[in-house]
Amino acid sequence: MLRADRKSRLPVETPHRYPAAERSTAPASVHNSPRMVAQARWLEGLVSAGTQTHFHPTSVTHRRARGAGQPQEQHADLFAGMGVPAVQRKEVEVSGGVFKDDCGDGYVPYNVDGEKLDEHGAQMSQLEFRPARNVPNKSGEPAKEVSLVQTTNSTVKQKGQVGEVEDQPESMLNERRTEGGTAIDQQIFLRPGDKTQKFDLQVGQLKPLVEAMAGRGKQEETNAKINAFLQLIQTDDYQSINDSRQGILASKLDMILKAEKGDPADEVRDIVPKAKKVVNNSRRKVNLDPRYAEERKSSEGKRKKSEASGTKAQGTTGWSATRASAQEDWTGAAVLRDRPAHTVKKGTELEGQEEFEVVAMADGDKFVGSIKWGWKIDGTKAELLHPEIVKASEGDATEELYEAAKKWNEMKVKDLDARTELSPMQLPTKD
Repeated sequence: MLRADRKSRLPVETPHRYPAAERSTAPASVHNSPRMVAQARWLEGLVSAGTQTHFHPTSVTHRRARGAGQPQEQHADLFAGMGVPAVQRKEVEVSGGVFKDDCGDGYVPYNVDGEKLDEHGAQMSQLEFRPARNVPNKSGEPAKEVSLVQTTNSTVKQKGQVGEVEDQPESMLNERRTEGGTAIDQQIFLRPGDKTQKFDLQVGQLKPLVEAMAGRGKQEETNAKINAFLQLIQTDDYQSINDSRQGILASKLDMILKAEKGDPADEVRDIVPKAKKVVNNSRRKVNLDPRYAEERKSSEGKRKKSEASGTKAQGTTGWSATRASAQEDWTGAAVLRDRPAHTVKKGTELEGQEEFEVVAMADGDKFVGSIKWGWKIDGTKAELLHPEIVKASEGDATEELYEAAKKWNEMKVKDLDARTELSPMQLPTKD
């Protein structure tokens, strides 16, 4: 099956804000990112997610956009004139509670007709799961936390596309796909949305690499630039770097390679990409939590704050429903916010569909009901795959989701040091 999964994980600043997609360029390719990449993002400072596979139309970008939220009035024509049906307002009751899509702008197709680029996909402005009071965990006790896990399965590609392209490394979707093409929808490698936030530069890894190039360049200019780079990364100003300084270091490494005038020494050719990877990894973090909204490396990491049902809380792709004890009421609903979309050169025709299953998970060890949603396309206009959210499982998850959970649990992730092997936080599987 030809696949191009793109997941632009879209947190909404409010259910009524739409993001400008973060676009990157790559020759003759479509970038599909999770979470979310998307995963496009509504807000500055949000992670994302998604990550997705590249497919090759003329030129395209897909990633979870970390863009500043934009007021609704700036996008008043977002769905206008595109044959969009009335916003869906649907409740689906399962044994563990109720799924609702009636907050914000709902579940709608997403089509943007730009001057040079078009965008096609769907928007789930805010999917809520309101847990039943006595929803049980695996032990049969009333749960104290309910979160949402999502799978993605996409066949979207450019019309006439042949072959399959490796998905972007931040998603690792291909490392955990089922035979049917389904994967837990989560971005593994994340970048901070706050461009001013500083992270320690991994000088211990970077310095030996650059020293191995010292004096090995074929051009005097190359060796001068290598020496200057070595001095720079040992200054106090570069012991920790924000987004701007990361860009400066990456650019200086590119200039080292360029100074070789198209005929680089072996050491320079081989080491510059490795050095750039260390620089870029200094401002990345690893996410091993399968819950759609979470971004943490282990169960000890900080969870996102739970908000009240119907909230328009800003700056998040969602949260879990929680309560202090089984005798208390839930503080609110578990929430998922998403906008999977492909950004393509104007007029590019796409075909295929992307389907999502969202399952409610009690206390991290029991699935208690799921729904499906998604989008399809045959040309230049996305439509909803299911006119409304539909029940997938009454009190559990589908077999396909269980297979995807097993693949997730078995996945191995290399930490940012490229040496340590990590295992993700585990999902429930069938006994």
